[in-house]
Amino acid sequence: MILTDCVVENLLHAHVYSYIHGAKASNPDIHVRCDDPYKVCGSCSVGQGEYLAYNIGNEPHINFCPGYFRLGELSAIVHEVTGNKTLKEDMDAYYNRGTFLFSIF
Repeated sequence: MILTDCVVENLLHAHVYSYIHGAKASNPDIHVRCDDPYKVCGSCSVGQGEYLAYNIGNEPHINFCPGYFRLGELSAIVHEVTGNKTLKEDMDAYYNRGTFLFSIF
């Protein structure tokens, strides 16, 4: 399996996160919420897209925005895209919740 340098770097950073902050555990809990405490989910302009999720306080806290939940699930995206001759070979067309999560972790 070949991973891009960006993904490898994100995985390495996630692995050592707790060590950087002095914790003994190598896999700290990640606190998840969806209430947008910083009110940034809808703050981007139309040309920039929108936040799908953001980190809170540079700690293991993540807030998921409504845009994340509008992303399709892998099986639905694969079914939809593979049936479209124009999009079938466009890797960006397969973007889904799982690929988003993989890219940030």
